[in-house]
This record gives sequence, structure tokens and C-alpha cells, in this order.
Amino acid sequence: MNQSASVSQPATLLFVHFGDDWIRGSERCLLDLMQHLDPQRYRAVLWCNSPVMAAAARELGIIVIQQPFTLLLGWSAPRFNVLAYGRLVRDAIALIKRFDVALVHVNSGAPTQWMHLAARWAGLPLVTHLHCRYPLKDRLSLGLHQASMLVGVSAPVIEQLVDDGMPAERCSVIANGIDTRALETQSGSNLRTLLQLDDSDFLLVTVGSLIHRKGMDLIIQAVSELGQLGIDAHLAIIGDGEERAALQQQTLNLGLQQRIHILGERSNVSALLRQGADVFVSAAREEVFGLVLAEAGLNRLPVVAPKVGGIPTVVRAGETGLLVEHESVPALTQALASLHNDPALRRQLGEAGRQRVLKHFSIEQYVGRFEALYQRLLQKTHYRMGWLSPWRLPLMSTVRSIKRVARHWLPGADKPRHTLVLDPTAFAGGSKVATDTALGLLDRQRTRVTVLTSSPQAWHSEHAQVIRLKQPSWLASRDHGTGFFARHLYLAGLVLFTRLRCGRIDTAIGASGPGVDLALYLLKPLLGFRLLQLVHGPVATSRTLGRCLLQANSVHYLTSATQSMLSAIRRYQPSFGDSLPNHCQPLKNGIAQSAWPQPCQYQQPVVFWAASLLKWKGLNTLVAALRQCDSQQRPPAHICFIRPQQTSLPISQAPVQLGNVQWHEDPDELDAIRAQCNIFVSTSDKEPFGLSILEALAAGHCVVIPDDGAYWSQHLVDGEHCLLYPPGDSAALAELLQRLSLDMETVRRIGSAAQSLAQHYRAEQRLEPLRRDIEQSSGATGRKLSSEAL
Repeated sequence: MNQSASVSQPATLLFVHFGDDWIRGSERCLLDLMQHLDPQRYRAVLWCNSPVMAAAARELGIIVIQQPFTLLLGWSAPRFNVLAYGRLVRDAIALIKRFDVALVHVNSGAPTQWMHLAARWAGLPLVTHLHCRYPLKDRLSLGLHQASMLVGVSAPVIEQLVDDGMPAERCSVIANGIDTRALETQSGSNLRTLLQLDDSDFLLVTVGSLIHRKGMDLIIQAVSELGQLGIDAHLAIIGDGEERAALQQQTLNLGLQQRIHILGERSNVSALLRQGADVFVSAAREEVFGLVLAEAGLNRLPVVAPKVGGIPTVVRAGETGLLVEHESVPALTQALASLHNDPALRRQLGEAGRQRVLKHFSIEQYVGRFEALYQRLLQKTHYRMGWLSPWRLPLMSTVRSIKRVARHWLPGADKPRHTLVLDPTAFAGGSKVATDTALGLLDRQRTRVTVLTSSPQAWHSEHAQVIRLKQPSWLASRDHGTGFFARHLYLAGLVLFTRLRCGRIDTAIGASGPGVDLALYLLKPLLGFRLLQLVHGPVATSRTLGRCLLQANSVHYLTSATQSMLSAIRRYQPSFGDSLPNHCQPLKNGIAQSAWPQPCQYQQPVVFWAASLLKWKGLNTLVAALRQCDSQQRPPAHICFIRPQQTSLPISQAPVQLGNVQWHEDPDELDAIRAQCNIFVSTSDKEPFGLSILEALAAGHCVVIPDDGAYWSQHLVDGEHCLLYPPGDSAALAELLQRLSLDMETVRRIGSAAQSLAQHYRAEQRLEPLRRDIEQSSGATGRKLSSEAL
């Protein structure tokens, strides 16, 4: 048999596909790959179970063998047909002999179950191409870890296999590609004309199977809520599936029959996307890539989609579309409304989307990466399967799982102490970054961390297990009264469930303040953990919160919160003294060496602003100042923002129409954007600390901040490390920005001084007391209070 690519004859690649009888994402990717392989180097043979797939491949001139497939322990009957499994192994070996196969490529996890045995028998490399994530049971029963090389369409697909113990060098990520030339020559009707809509109608379009995972029900609900905002949007749904009747009933219940258009399956999707639609929208509950998102970008459609799975790989937030919290109809509605109100932004995002697709997701790049992979596997003999090759799992995976359970539940001297971090706030910010930085400094051998959070995307510590905390929207905004206590009883229930799932909790950390983390105080007597409270902002003057501050084993607080903490304690215990108890110590924020910002440029003045859209962050002040600048002296600006979710607090509108300003929603490349700028503007009202200010100082920005008596206005010298302006005074800020736009020397001088000062804020030193406190052995769960606390 041919074990490597021959000089004179192309190497035969056996592609194996097991799937439903249709042509959708993974099928389309495989057909495109086989069609565009270099015929001088490779010959494709397809073995599949789907008649539709077989017919499509034959039309491309590909050799096809089509027959039924069954799985052991599969998803449908028969699940235990060992004889059928043996016949599949036998047939696979016969095909390898018949076509002199050099390499096997399976187009999903399922065929790996029998193909890894055939590949071992033949001594061939086996590529398993994964288009979705698999639960542990399926990873084991399908034998995914036996492949020579695992290829995922995005990083989230591969990460779970690496966590199982699959060697990283046997894993690869190859993003899907689309045949841009074929899609752009696709003919079809104008979607707007097809639906008999006027040019002025706001038309949304989505494509996908009508199944729960695709979230079509969420989009329909968002269209209803847009109507409540006075936006009569139309939605075209291209696709079909088992939930069609339910979606039609939902449309009827909401009275949207004239605005929701379910078009069914279409063969000319790209042509429909190209003509007539305003925005492409996805609300997928799980999506590891999203091929249709790339098609939307190719056709210059701005995209609104959830920040889940591999979607951020395709859609860049604020650059080619808007990414929102997944399964959040309010966030989806708000993003769609913002694009409805800003046609210029729609065009900007759409054009950037097209350029991104052409640059990163073309079929040429997709096929080229696979051809390079095939060549490497064929040339290096250690990728060939054999009976003596390592049998990675399921035994190893099972043992690892047993060990994991044992570590959680059985006593042992070498068992890491378990720390739980509770973070129920639904938006990102400096408090999360600071806590996440501290977790990154922990000794992984001594401490195991679980983060229970409403914002999983905000936590990046590699050794922390992040668990999504889901709160009903009606409960998440309850900040007082019986609703407040009901919310914390609900959170306490989730913490108890996490305790059962993840094992004993030795230390619990409240990541925000006692008013947010009250659930931990309710559970402390029951679970007996050591409670460490972080305080990143003012504490409400409440008897309950004052009592919590005294009950905590340890409190680390920003100094700006000192007086509010004392007020709360005195509300509970009026005779309390003038200083905080001994178990409270100031929290000193810093930036880790690994996260130190890139130095900024000093070629031309560029303004930078980064914060959430909470009203008190003051975005409106900056917008007003930029509008007041003389058009000839207004510097270019980059505004990076996070859109808060599930909050009753007022928020600012973004993006807004403003010349020479680029808007970025929750950008992945925040550091790169900051490096392009050199004037950082803070407009926050009495910022408790201001981590974004510290990051700007470290990058060498000329920092412009309000003279409001907050931390940085007290610790920086005006004219030396920063420039101060009256809080909320947009006219004064505009004058300052116009002056800096003409004085690059001042920008450079202040930025250089700021950069030197920032060196004193290294997290490795600043957060050392917090790190030691988290890692210390809990011993007795009580603590000795100061005399004032008693």
C-alpha cells in the first residue's frame, strides 16, 4: 500500500462522512474541500451514508461509495450491534486496499469509531475533522483521542480534547472557508423584492436549521421588542426544521404575521443575502464556527450575533458586527436598534466584514491549510497509526475522571484547596480584571479555583473552572426589598448546587461587595468555608451589609470605599470606632507582567476611551466634547465600550454618529487599539480606582482625567503625570483635546512620565497580600475579630 505521496501519482485520500441526509455546514465544507484539492497531488474518494451527499459528490466527479452506517453506543437504534460494527471495520479495510489509500480524513467524530481500527491495520494517518463539541461520553465511545490528528473548526472544539489529555501537537484549528467566487456568481431574486417590501423597511435576515440550538425564537422575540421601540423590523428566516410549527405559533401569538417571513430551505442563500437585507442576525445558543456568518460578511452585511463558541472567530466585535450576551433578548434588541439608527455604521461594518472574509476565510486558504497538513502527516512516519501506537483513552480519560472525582471528595494531603469565586454581576469591568489577575498569581498545585459568574467571557485565568451563572432577568435587577433577598436566596441555591458539583469549598470569595455577594454570608454557617470579601466600590449604608463586613474572615477593599464601609458597620453597630477592623486591609490593584500593555505610538495625537456604557462612566461628556471641538482640531478617536446586561442602572447610547470616531464593542484587540492611540480620556464620576487609567499610564498615554478627588486625581500630578479638567465639563475637555491635538510634545512628555510611574503598579507586588490570603490554609473557619468589632 502507498504510505506517502508518490511523485508520479496523486495520493488517494479517503474521506468518510456520517450525517443526516442533507447538505448543510459540515457537508458543504467537505464538498468544497474535495472539489478544490490539487489534482496533481491528491485524489479524493468519498465513503458516506447520505444519498444526498453522495449525489452532490458525484456531480463534482468524485468517486463515491454510499452505504448505511451504524454506531456502537450511538444516538439511535441499533446501539449495540457489534456485528454491524465489525462489518464496517472490514469494509473500511477493503476500501483502503481497493483504492490504495494514503490517508484517511473523517468529517465528524462518529466515523472515528471504526476508522481508527482500519487505519491502525493499514498503518495510515487518520485525521478527525470536528465541526462541533462532543460530551465526554461521546468523546470516549467514538474514540476521538485515537486519531493521528484532531482538527477543529475553532479553538473551543479542540480545547475539550486537550483538557482530556490529547497531546497539543496532535491538535490543530483550521477555520472553515467559503468558495467566494461561486457564491458571488450565485443568481437569485432580490430578497426585499421577494418579500414585497419598500426600500425604507428595516429588513433582518437569518439562516439556519429551525432547531432550538439556533435560537430563532429569540430573534422573533427581539423583533417584537423592536416594535415596542417604534422600529417595525421585518425578519426573513431561511431554513427549515422541526421547530417550524412552534415558530409559526410564536409569530401568531406576538401578532407578527406580517413581519416574520419563514422562507424554508433555499439553494441560493448567498444571492438572497447579497440583495436587499440590512442586517444579518444570529441568536445561536451554541455555534462552534458559523459558516453562514462568513457568507453574510462576504455579502457586506453587518452581523449581530451572540458572543458564544467560535462566533468571535468569524465576527469581530465593533469591527465587522456587534456581539451580544448569548440568550439575551434585551441585548439583541438593543444592538439591532443601534444599527437601525445608524446606516453609516451598517455600511462600515459590512465593508469590513467583506474584507475580513476575503482575507481569512477563503476556500483557497482553507484547502491550502489542509493540504499542508496532509503533506506533513504523509511525510512524518510517527503520524501513521499502528497496533503498537499509543492507545490514548478511553482508559486514560476514565482514570483521569475518577481521579478528578476523588480529588473533589476524598481526603488527602496533596489535595488542592478549593476556592469558589462568586460573581453575579452581568457586565465586565475593572473589579473582574483585578480579581482575575490575582487568581492568575496563585499556586496551581495548592489551590483549585471555580468561578461562578454571570460573565464567563470576562474571566481568563487558565487554571480556573468557569461556570456560567444564569439569573432570570426579572430577578437579576432586584436591588432592594423582598426581591433583593429573593435574588440572593436564588444565588445561594446555585452556590449549593456548585458545591455538590465541584466538591467541598474551602474558601469563598465575594468578587464585588457584600451587597452583591450576600448569598455567601447566608451559606457560611452551613458550609463552613472561609469567606474573603473584595470591595471594589462604595457599600450601601445598611445594617445587613455592616454585619456582613464584620462576619467576613477577611476583607480587601479599595481605599475609596473606606467611609462607606464604616458607615455600614456603624449602622449595624452604632458604637463602632473610627477605623476599620483588623481583618480589613486595603486592596492595591496592579497589572500582571503577562498583561502589560503595548507602548503607544507618538506619531500623531489619537484619543482613546474605554469603559462600560453605565451612565456614570460619562461617555456623554466625551461625545459632547468631541462635538464642540473645531473640525480642524478634533483629534481622531477610538471608543471601546462594554454594553451592560441585566442592569436597572441608566446607560449611555453607543455607537452614535460622530465624524473621525471609531467605535468598538467589547473588542478582543483592546491592547492593539490602545497602542494606536496616545491620549486617554476618563470621564467617570469618582472612579473607585480606574484600572483602565492604570493601563493607559503603562502604555505611555497622556492621561486626561476629571479633578474629582478620586484615586488617580490624588495620586497623579497635574501637568506632570496627567492633565486635569473640571468633572463633567465638556467645554473644558474640548479645549484640552484641541490643545493636545496641536502639541505632540506635551503628549509625549506626560506619557513618558506616566509610563515610569506605572512601573510601581506591578500586580506581582501589589496583589501579593491578596494572593497570600487566598492561599492560606483555612484551618478553623472562624477568625479573631478586633476589639472594635466585638
